Amino acid sequence: MFYFDTNLVVLTGNLGNNPNYALIAEKKDFATFNLAVNKHWEENGEARSQTDWFIVILNGHLARFAKDYLSKGNKVLIEGELRMNRWLDEKGVAHISVQVLAHKLKSLDKADLKENASNNAEFIPNNEVTQ
Repeated sequence: MFYFDTNLVVLTGNLGNNPNYALIAEKKDFATFNLAVNKHWEENGEARSQTDWFIVILNGHLARFAKDYLSKGNKVLIEGELRMNRWLDEKGVAHISVQVLAHKLKSLDKADLKENASNNAEFIPNNEVTQ
């Protein structure tokens, strides 16, 4: 019997910044953005909330889609895998950042996409891109 480990995460949230896009070695498309995932609950009759931040990494046509159609504040659904970066700074203090390597990206702001589509012939009608 075979057992496979799974590293799959699905997040919905809002872009905290415009996508940072670059062409890297061998002309590969690459983009990142910060994703704010908000949690709301009630505690002792008082509304509470918390925001978790994730760094989203996109490659290839996902990066181009983000560059062409997404901006700060857009609501998106991301499917991908978690990556943990751990490092020590110059003072020896340990740091951890959580990153998501995206395999699928869907904009949940359809109106914004339609507006941008008129300016770009490569519009993807179902506003979903898969790696």
